[in-house]
Amino acid sequence: MDICNSNREEENFAKRITGLTLDELGTIIDYQVPLKDTLADKGLGKIDLISYNKEHNTMFLIELKYKGNKETLLRSILESYTYYKLIDKIKLKNDFFSKLGNMNSDDIIILPAVLVVPNCNPYDELEDMEIGNRPKLKALSLALGIKFFTLDFSIYETLL
Repeated sequence: MDICNSNREEENFAKRITGLTLDELGTIIDYQVPLKDTLADKGLGKIDLISYNKEHNTMFLIELKYKGNKETLLRSILESYTYYKLIDKIKLKNDFFSKLGNMNSDDIIILPAVLVVPNCNPYDELEDMEIGNRPKLKALSLALGIKFFTLDFSIYETLL
């Protein structure tokens, strides 16, 4: 099976890093979170990962691109931003933080993000953008407020 035609490895990786704290992303609190409210909702995808950085009181809606992925960084940016615009942010915060009691979920900031790992096309394109190439892609990502993160999964393989 070609990994480009299957998200299985990406989904398994997302599952394995759930619960880990990853620097600025904070703690990965869930994976494969559906956007639809009911079974009748059609055509809506899933948010690959959701993390919470307690220090910055920020939740990230993360589009994950795993090794072998041949999609473009532009697609990753647009997916993350689309999910960010579609999601009911109040419901999302209440779903995740209502159990914590004394926490005021109104103050939580929600941001769209892209997490890439080495050996995938979006990772290479992000590196290219960071050295000054792809200025229009950089301008778009800044205008949309996309945060980028990279993860060298080999560091975490012993933990997974």
